[in-house]
Amino acid sequence: MLLVIVAGSWQYSEYTARKKREEAERVEAERLRQETIRQQAEQAELERRLAVAQAEKDAMASTLSKVDDIAVRWGDARRVAGVTSRIALSAPVANMQSLRREVDSLIVPPCLDSGIEALKRSMDTTIDAYVTFMVEKGDAGNRLTGALLDMANEQFDLFKESRAECI
Repeated sequence: MLLVIVAGSWQYSEYTARKKREEAERVEAERLRQETIRQQAEQAELERRLAVAQAEKDAMASTLSKVDDIAVRWGDARRVAGVTSRIALSAPVANMQSLRREVDSLIVPPCLDSGIEALKRSMDTTIDAYVTFMVEKGDAGNRLTGALLDMANEQFDLFKESRAECI
């Protein structure tokens, strides 16, 4: 009888030890599963953030490219207006006004806010200068046009400085 009790006790202790090992293995497997889920979630969040950052970078590059394109076309329009006779300036001025409206439709990154405002002031002043030149004849008109163009150039230089800092 003692032998049966000892054997039963021994088997019970083996059984409980096996159950404890199984429970420990189950707990460890669950912990590993939870850790894997957490790592996958972190990876997904990182990928999402990288995608958002890339999209923002692409959008900024696209906007800056549009601004650069308009600035080049604006420079071309200024050169054309500068060599156009007083009587034929209406077409170049209309082109300048069209470019100015394009700038109004842009949404620019914060680094270019002040620069775009300087570009708008430069454009407005340049357009005013050529309209003044078309209307005001003589030395007074020429002096006023020259002064306005000087102011426009200063504003355009401010735009270029701001644009150079916005990368």
